[in-house]
Amino acid sequence: MALRSDTLLHRDAPAVGQATSGITVATTGLRKIRNFLVSEDGPTAVEYAVMLALVIIICISAINLVGQETQKSFTKTSNSVSSAMKGAN
Repeated sequence: MALRSDTLLHRDAPAVGQATSGITVATTGLRKIRNFLVSEDGPTAVEYAVMLALVIIICISAINLVGQETQKSFTKTSNSVSSAMKGAN
């Protein structure tokens, strides 16, 4: 559902150096929110966040798998060294 720009509050931002009231500051904030929602940046940011989450999950899974394989390798090496040391005595 796209937001129509004429349905939200419109006001021009105050000029530089011009005093602003609380209402004008709130209106400026609403304008920024409206512009973000109407523009394509919002959905794009969500898509990038989802892709980033998937990449992080894949990286954690790969690191976990590599860690398990490394542990197996070190355990095998440790057992071999222990057996060799017992046989040398």
